[in-house]
Amino acid sequence: MSDLGAIHKQMIRLGISSRCFLDGWLLSLMSKVVPLEEMPPVLSSFREKGWPFLYRLVIELLRTLTNCLLLAEDEP
Repeated sequence: MSDLGAIHKQMIRLGISSRCFLDGWLLSLMSKVVPLEEMPPVLSSFREKGWPFLYRLVIELLRTLTNCLLLAEDEP
């Protein structure tokens, strides 16, 4: 199973809807997860390359954070 498949299974197990994080990331162009000083190049690339750039960036963030995400547990 791919890392992203494992993350998807973990999210299902924890009852996490993709809307919990996608709305925040996509609607705010990830301003919650991308440091402020790194936003200008992100926004510039988004303007030049459009939504496919943003989707690839989200997937790369998920891959980078795979280990942390798979260790996540539901809050008590």
